[in-house]
Amino acid sequence: SAGTGMATIMGWANHENIWREGDWKVVGARGNEVKTVYTSTDANAIRKVLDTYAIDFVYYGKLEREQYPGSSPDRFSFMEKVVEIRDSDQKMSYLFRYGSQSVD
Repeated sequence: SAGTGMATIMGWANHENIWREGDWKVVGARGNEVKTVYTSTDANAIRKVLDTYAIDFVYYGKLEREQYPGSSPDRFSFMEKVVEIRDSDQKMSYLFRYGSQSVD
């Protein structure tokens, strides 16, 4: 998101912590919210987090697969898939649009 100007729930954790004067509670809470987005099977729980931070797009790729084992792009089936590409590891990555363009 740094290069796009679009909102993100959490950037680099240590950088976030420095800007919050060592308040790891905020960073930890946001980390848990990101985990909810990638691991919850409850679309309403995912929507709640995305709405809280006014998120328009969700990316699901190699890092997300590694960071959240057992996760799946199927969790985002209520969103519009706008990009589907094959990664260097030959697995698929996706960009989903959330918001007024989402489909149920």
